[in-house]
Amino acid sequence: MAGGDRSDAIEMVRAAADLYEVVSGYVALKKSGARWRGLCPFHTEKTPSFYVDPDKQLYYCFGCSSGGDVFKFLMQYEKLEFPEALRSLAARYNVTLPAREGETSERKKIIGLNREATTFFREQLMKPAGEKARRYLASRGIKREVAERFLVGYAPEGWSGLKEHLARGAANSGGPREALGIAAGLLGRKEETGRTYDRFRDRVIFPILNLSDEVVGFGGRIIGTGEPKYLNSPDTAAFNKGENLYALPVAREAIRKDGFAVLVEGYMDAIALQTAGIGQAVATLGTGFTTGHVR
Repeated sequence: MAGGDRSDAIEMVRAAADLYEVVSGYVALKKSGARWRGLCPFHTEKTPSFYVDPDKQLYYCFGCSSGGDVFKFLMQYEKLEFPEALRSLAARYNVTLPAREGETSERKKIIGLNREATTFFREQLMKPAGEKARRYLASRGIKREVAERFLVGYAPEGWSGLKEHLARGAANSGGPREALGIAAGLLGRKEETGRTYDRFRDRVIFPILNLSDEVVGFGGRIIGTGEPKYLNSPDTAAFNKGENLYALPVAREAIRKDGFAVLVEGYMDAIALQTAGIGQAVATLGTGFTTGHVR
């Protein structure tokens, strides 16, 4: 992307994006004169000191001095680099960006790999080997359409199903793909032999999405006996268990409308409540309740 093209693209996205719309997807805002006010998402506070000015398309917090435009907000909240924030907003507001070589990051690569893994897990759920996973979901009252809504999948038995699938997905299917699979928490490596293997095996898989609808990690519930009962992705460049809530993208509108969330312990609890019409239900990811969850 040439310098002029890049500047034009940035201004096109800036003009198309609505700061209030973006921020209100993360923060409960209330009208305050010509501006909108809410609790700052970047530090803990009891009295709202975070303001969004829709005319100037700027935000500012009088408590921690955080401030900027729509790009800065997305970068600060989602921990994105500028090119990633630009692409995210461009996709949201249907602005076509000129291609640019070399503009990538480990986080973006992990998100892409997670997307491939999600497709693999969902396909496996519908294959003959996924029958016991389907039976388990049915026993918990999770119908097929609900499983599809939450992108639920199945990690088959064996040590290399996902590994081989990911290797087939790119021409350079050797070391770099394996290293990325380890960085994403999808693959593990045996210290004594150096061989890699699937971390998720014979588990119902629950993809974890952020508010940008990116698959940032996974939770896996073992079928039958075994430990651990639930296995989550480790912290990665794209995922932090203490700063994500399961089902938050699905619950976002209900939480924003009603002003509260219903916090439960597990994936199945959140899905069950959502299915029963409690649209505010979200779940923690095998951790204690943190300030990141509150934000």
